[in-house]
Order: sequence, then C-alpha cells, then structure tokens
Amino acid sequence: MDASFQAPERNGFRYPLFRRNDRPLPAEWEGSLYVWDIDNTYLITEWKGLRDLLRIRFEDALDKRPVPGAVPLLRGLGDSEQDPERRPAIHFVSASPHTMREVLERRMLIDGVVHDGISFRDWGALRYLRDVFGYKIVALLLLRRETPPGAREVLFGDDREHDPWVYSLYSRICAGELRGEELREVLESQRVRSAAAAYAVALADELPRRDPVDWIFIRRLRKKKATSSPAEGAEGEGEEPASERRRRR
Repeated sequence: MDASFQAPERNGFRYPLFRRNDRPLPAEWEGSLYVWDIDNTYLITEWKGLRDLLRIRFEDALDKRPVPGAVPLLRGLGDSEQDPERRPAIHFVSASPHTMREVLERRMLIDGVVHDGISFRDWGALRYLRDVFGYKIVALLLLRRETPPGAREVLFGDDREHDPWVYSLYSRICAGELRGEELREVLESQRVRSAAAAYAVALADELPRRDPVDWIFIRRLRKKKATSSPAEGAEGEGEEPASERRRRR
C-alpha cells in the first residue's frame, strides 16, 4: 500500500487501513461534513456466505445497485453547482477492502456522486479481518483529526453491522465522555485487539472535547429488538439504533 494512504503511526503502531482526504478544509471552516457507510447504506450488498463475498468482490461497477433514495440524496448534498469552497464535505467510510476502490469509485461516477475522501479496510492484515468495529472507530477519529473544530457532522449507516453503536460511541468520545482507560476497556469488550484499542485511545486524546455530531441516520435492516451493545445481542445493533438521533446538547 502507498505510504501516503496509510494511517499515521502512534506508539510504534498504525491501524491497517487505506484512506484518502482529497479536500483539506481551512481551519475556520464551519460547514457540514456528511460521513457515509457504503454497504447497505449507499449500495445494496446482500450476502450469506463466502460465495456471496467472492461474487461481490468481482462485481463490475455496473452490477452494483444503489439503495433506493441514496443517490438523489448524495447528489443533493454534494451539488456541484454550489460554491466549491462552501459545499458540504462528503466522506465515505467503508468496511470493504481497499482493492474495491476503483470499482466503487466508478459506481459513484456513474451515479454522479461527488465525494471528498474515502476510507477502506486493508484485508491483507488478516488478524484484523473481523475487526469492523475497531476499524470504523479509528477511521472516524482519523477523519476528525483533519476536520476543522467548527465543522458539524451528519453520519449515515445501517444496522447490518456496527454503525448504530459505533456512531454513538464516536459521539461520546468526541464529547470527552469516554477517554483513556475507560475507552480502552469498552473497545476491548467489543473484541477490538489491544494494540488497536490503544491506538484509538491515543487518537482520541488528541481531539478537543467537543461533540461535532448533529444527526445519526440508520437504515434499518434488522427486525430484532436492539440491545445495549453488539456483544449483548445481534451483531451490529447498538445503544441508540433509532433511524435518526438529535445531538445531545
């Protein structure tokens, strides 16, 4: 992987992921940042086993099917006719491998979806292959480090994996409600490896104590009643699973 796309190192460790931020924002910028998951939030991704995962891996951009309503919304948020300096920023945080970047970005081009940056998992790091939870927390924290303090965030995801719980936890981390040893224990309780948990704690400590999250939107796919955390119930169902949540003030 190109070193310019890697996560920064902390205490001799860097989380294995691929990331790009193509639009550095000025420090005084106070616009909106829209963060989107891809699978089942922007594009429909149906799978039940290894065969389906392999099929998805080798699908062409034309074979990808957008979630109904996602494309018009993304187009509206990233309207190219807006002043480029005032247009809201759009970033994707995907649990897909970085080897799918070209196909997914071709799909975005077909759909007319503008984005300013994207994060993918590095599936070459096999020991982190199942760590979707830790990856998404780290990706959000890395993006926040590069975002002006006054920028407000709106997060889009689904409840197929961990988005409700991850987004809620991320909001609490930014607010300063969860840092240090307590944060490490919470992450490890979600089966985040100790090195990755320590890495997330180090990133969190670099952030100001200010919650930037205004809204969380979750596309519901599960029918089971939500539980307090993924470890206590169906994987991916979280603490605040409502389709939308107003930022705590």
